[in-house]
Amino acid sequence: MARLPLYYFNIVSHVGRTTQITEAQLQSIWSEIDRSIDSLQPPPKKMYNDGLFTFNNKLIVIPPGSVPDALKEIYKMPEGYNKRILLKLADMGTSLIPCEEHELLTAWQKNEAEIVRKEEAGETISAEEIGRQSLYLLTRNKVIGQVIAQTLSEDEAGVLFLGCVHNLKGMMANNYLTDTLGLNVIEMNPQVR
Repeated sequence: MARLPLYYFNIVSHVGRTTQITEAQLQSIWSEIDRSIDSLQPPPKKMYNDGLFTFNNKLIVIPPGSVPDALKEIYKMPEGYNKRILLKLADMGTSLIPCEEHELLTAWQKNEAEIVRKEEAGETISAEEIGRQSLYLLTRNKVIGQVIAQTLSEDEAGVLFLGCVHNLKGMMANNYLTDTLGLNVIEMNPQVR
C-alpha cells in the first residue's frame, strides 16, 4: 500500500503587511479551503498548523474532542477562518499535532515585529535582521517537516496549513519532504502565495 497523502493548504490568516489581498479575496480563499476539506479522501487523521507550538519540544497529540479547548485556552487562537477549519476537522475526528518549537517561533515573531516596526518608521532594515529572519523561517520549516515525519504514519492521511511566509515549495524542490521525509504531499491551493 502506498503512503497516504499529506494535504497541504497555503493559508492567509488576515489582511496585512505580508499579503496584498482584500477581505473578499480572503473569504474566497477560506471558502475554497472549507469546500476542499469536505472532499478529502481519505479523510485526514492528523492536522498540523503553523504557529501552534509544542511544550518543552515534546511531541503531543491533541485528540479531536480536546481541540476546541486547546485552541481557546492554550493557544488563545482568535475566532476566524483558520480556527473554524481546525474545529471542523476536529469534528470530523482529526487530531491536532502542534508542530513548532516555542522558543524558535517566539524568536521569529520578535524579529518580525522589529522588522515591521522599522519598515513602518522608514528605518533601514539590516542584512543581519533579514538573514536572521530567513534562518528562523528555514529552521521552522525543517522542524515542522520533522514533526510531521515523526507523527504521521504511512497509513494515515494528514492535513497541513502553512502561512504564505513559509516556502513548502522550496522544501519540496530540494526533495526534503518527499525523499528525505518520505511524504506524499498534495498541494491543494497553489494559487495562494
